[in-house]
Amino acid sequence: MTRDTILCGDFNARLGSLTGDAISNARGNALKPWFDEHCLSVLNASLAFGVTTYSSFRQQQELSSIIDLFLTNIGDVALVNPQLVVESDLSLGSDHRLMSLTFGYVPPLDDTVAPGDFCSGSSASMEALEIDEREAFGLTPSIGVKSGRPGHWKKYWTQEIQDAATVRDHSYSQWRHAFGIVKVEKWSLYKIAHRKFRSLVQAAKRRSWKQFCGILEKDFSKATAAIKRIKRNKESSATYSHPDGPAASVTAMGSHLASVL
Repeated sequence: MTRDTILCGDFNARLGSLTGDAISNARGNALKPWFDEHCLSVLNASLAFGVTTYSSFRQQQELSSIIDLFLTNIGDVALVNPQLVVESDLSLGSDHRLMSLTFGYVPPLDDTVAPGDFCSGSSASMEALEIDEREAFGLTPSIGVKSGRPGHWKKYWTQEIQDAATVRDHSYSQWRHAFGIVKVEKWSLYKIAHRKFRSLVQAAKRRSWKQFCGILEKDFSKATAAIKRIKRNKESSATYSHPDGPAASVTAMGSHLASVL
């Protein structure tokens, strides 16, 4: 395994509090020492904490878990603006949700010490972390657990829309597991549930937009601030980076400007 490796897929491993999942399973507990041995970090924990990647329905009960994982041994410095998106729609022929990871990458220098070189002396630190983790679990019953914000969350997202999304996913799961002529009926029910969900989302978007416009009409200062923010987001700024770091970027750019001016 190289020092710039990314692993992704269905590991069927539930990591509990590490990723914001409800429980851990045997495979997840077995993989944790392997993560430490290879200095692998779970990007779900930092970029999509608590966001479900698998959902299905059994006996009218929704089953959800976080078993599709992105793992990497790339350090935080080398990953620029990473984003992990977990889609909310189950219309891809699978109970697993589509996931996408985007990031900028800064290649390591040749003389950079590989992450694995630091693993040999980390046993004491790991013991301290395990103690802290046990203390945190002791506090959980008294302070509660806050679930992660789902990737499809918007300002207009309401409980009514959430209920419609649950019905839609349930209908889709029933269609996938149906056989024969029943499959046609389940597909029809799914399409009805999907249309209702989309209708509620579009109506909520319109209400949110009208509310936003009303606020701008009443407060001119907020209107100008919003216009400036939109204009600033559309402007693109050119940047220059060098594999050897910021200092090398300054030197290279200075040499280039000196040669053309």
